Amino acid sequence: MAHRASGRGALRAWATHHLADRALEVVTRTLGPDAAVMPLKGALLARVAYHDPSERPMVDLDLLAVRPGLLRTLGALRARGFSVEGWSGDLHVTLTVPGVAGMRLDLHGRPLPRGYGAVDTPWLVHGAHRVPGPPGAAVLRPDLRRAFVHLVGCALRDLLVRAPPHCREDLQRTFEALQRPPEELARVLAQARLQRACWAVLEHFGQGGALAALEPLKALLRPRGLALSRAKAILGALQRHGVGEAPALWVGALPLALADDPRDALLGVLALGVSLPLGWASGRLYRVEAPGRE
Repeated sequence: MAHRASGRGALRAWATHHLADRALEVVTRTLGPDAAVMPLKGALLARVAYHDPSERPMVDLDLLAVRPGLLRTLGALRARGFSVEGWSGDLHVTLTVPGVAGMRLDLHGRPLPRGYGAVDTPWLVHGAHRVPGPPGAAVLRPDLRRAFVHLVGCALRDLLVRAPPHCREDLQRTFEALQRPPEELARVLAQARLQRACWAVLEHFGQGGALAALEPLKALLRPRGLALSRAKAILGALQRHGVGEAPALWVGALPLALADDPRDALLGVLALGVSLPLGWASGRLYRVEAPGRE
């Protein structure tokens, strides 16, 4: 388990979270009351899964553009002084926040890339509630069961690029905060079509008993027969090659094969083939519009 930071470390952590709060306020005030955003990853988990938010490291503010969607949200922000730093192929844009130095905004058009089961924006927003706050865009907080599923999808994707050190802790803390029986969470994972993916994530991060509390959930999700052999083979390939120099399309496609429905994997591979050149072209476009930025 993570331990509370002390001294200067605690002060730095609280300062980072304060910057994230300020950045969120600037975003919501800029977008206005007709818009809606949803904090993801550290911006969400620090508040709902950790007793002390400073225990959850943060380097940027992750927001899902719920309404009116990524492109229109991005346009509204850029018109009010937000600058694009980078554009990823999986509908993820990094921006600077005017007046908030030291905190970047990662704006997402989808909670996960296409192909990761049923987890799209409407799925994650279902059952969410609005967090009280100052006037401006609505800030939505997801059902924590669905937030756990999103965390699983992020962890699976991050197996490829060296998962952040707090990933295991996020899984543990979020599961503990749920206080729900594993059978209920297994049903939500089935609806998300990510049971096999969650088993692989728990198998990877739970080595050596590191996620003992989640063992009952993992047992419910364990594939059988040929499906188990296939899942182990895919997981092994991810562990061996996920942080190497494999081609981007291969790296992005392999975890999709762990989706419960093969049609999700096919959709994800097709979308990935489009998003990689699109992300590169978008990045080139914004570099041209903002000369001098790197």
